[in-house]
Amino acid sequence: MAGLQQEREQLFQDLPNLKRKKDAILESISSGIKERDQIMQTIQNLEKESQQLNQALFKLKQEKDELSSHLKSLKETKDKEHLFHNLEEECAKLQKSAKLSCMVVKCQERNNILVQMTKILQKHGCIDYILKQQVEQLLTDPALQSYATSFTAGFTPEIMVTFEDSKRFTQDQPCSHHLSPSSPRGSALKTNEYQQLNVKAKSSPDLTRLTEASGFGSSSGSSSSLTCFGPSTRLSSPSKIMSLQEQLQKTLLSSFQVNCLLGLNYL
Repeated sequence: MAGLQQEREQLFQDLPNLKRKKDAILESISSGIKERDQIMQTIQNLEKESQQLNQALFKLKQEKDELSSHLKSLKETKDKEHLFHNLEEECAKLQKSAKLSCMVVKCQERNNILVQMTKILQKHGCIDYILKQQVEQLLTDPALQSYATSFTAGFTPEIMVTFEDSKRFTQDQPCSHHLSPSSPRGSALKTNEYQQLNVKAKSSPDLTRLTEASGFGSSSGSSSSLTCFGPSTRLSSPSKIMSLQEQLQKTLLSSFQVNCLLGLNYL
């Protein structure tokens, strides 16, 4: 019995220690539960942040795709603008080339007219040597030939061939023709030709005004010497052609008036 009593007393003595151990264990369990809850909360927060980051990454990818498509459209627009600018430059060059080609063709046509007028004046012996030399220089103008080669397709120097023919024609026939009674048939033909040309000149109001303005309407103005045009002014090829064409028109009208008066006097 004494032993049981001692064990009982020992148990009562150990009971507070056991209670303290129990409380310590319960506290540790409670703290573990709290730590677990905190860890779970942290995990949940991290999951939320991960979702937010995924959403932000998705938005960034969308913005990247939009920027890439916008950059591609800008590049295409820039390429189109560059192509359009090149097309505008090409169109401007083509327009200038077309204008120059048209001008060259007009110059060639005027050169043909100059050659024909020079032939007529040489045939009647009423062309000035300096004027003839200016016509020759104009027809052999290297600038016009260069323009014709550059801006006209299939250019052939037909004007030069025509002018060479006119030069051979000048060498074959004399520079002056006089009406003489020894050849009445030829004189009659020439007189009729001059009368027809005179009628044509009088029937054209533009030629009549040009004749009156140039001073070739009267016999005194017609019998005056031809004007010598010196190469003092250096003009461009179209301006030279227009100027020399006007000079040749005046000279041709003067020769018509002189020859018509001579034919009428002979009759």
